[in-house]
Amino acid sequence: KAGAAIFSSISITGGTIAASVTDNTIIKSADETVNNSDVFQNDNDFTFAVTASSYYKIDMFVSMSCQNASDYKWQWSLPAGATFVGYGMKSDGTIVQRTTETGFTETSTATGQNNMWVKGTLSIAGTAGTAVVQWAQQVAAGENTIWQKGSWLTYKKVS
Repeated sequence: KAGAAIFSSISITGGTIAASVTDNTIIKSADETVNNSDVFQNDNDFTFAVTASSYYKIDMFVSMSCQNASDYKWQWSLPAGATFVGYGMKSDGTIVQRTTETGFTETSTATGQNNMWVKGTLSIAGTAGTAVVQWAQQVAAGENTIWQKGSWLTYKKVS
């Protein structure tokens, strides 16, 4: 279902209900546009609750349209003490590796149709909360930067 997480199973053990989830996938339900703004904004779809002292496997694919004048940037907004370790691959095949950070910004200089694939692990410290993908234009310009319908984010709690 577009714009919603998809859960694969729920188990009941000794009267306790626990999600036994293989993967959760969020699919962008509509194009999302930023015009003339380099201020990070929360993505309309890519947000999910995280529990304290846990790890999440992340796999995200974004199809987008942007121009050289505006370009794009993105980052995670995470609970206090949380980090992301992973890498991103841009449309031109460039792989960007990152170390442990609370969030990171990645940019592209491609024009027109672009894709971005991100893989990694979210490490949530002692504070539960919400993991949110944020993005904006790299340079504010009077043109559209669009994260397109059908882009997806898959996450799985692994511990």
